[in-house]
Amino acid sequence: MKPYSYLTLDETAQWKQLWDLGTYLTHIEGDGYKYALYALGEFYVEVKYNLTDNRIVSKKQFRKGKTLHRYLSLFDLNIPI
Repeated sequence: MKPYSYLTLDETAQWKQLWDLGTYLTHIEGDGYKYALYALGEFYVEVKYNLTDNRIVSKKQFRKGKTLHRYLSLFDLNIPI
């Protein structure tokens, strides 16, 4: 799936695509929140959970940038070819 196609979906359809087709990659925690990273086609989706209330606060999609860089240290990127 391409980011533009995802953004043209209504909110309910976006969540359905994420849960049905997204691949969970990892998560980080801090400041009372859990941030879960999913891959969905050609982009990523970060889901923010409130740990106190155990509920989803928000989600955001992206392809690159600061949000993705927060997760890169969690992966071993020195893979021999």
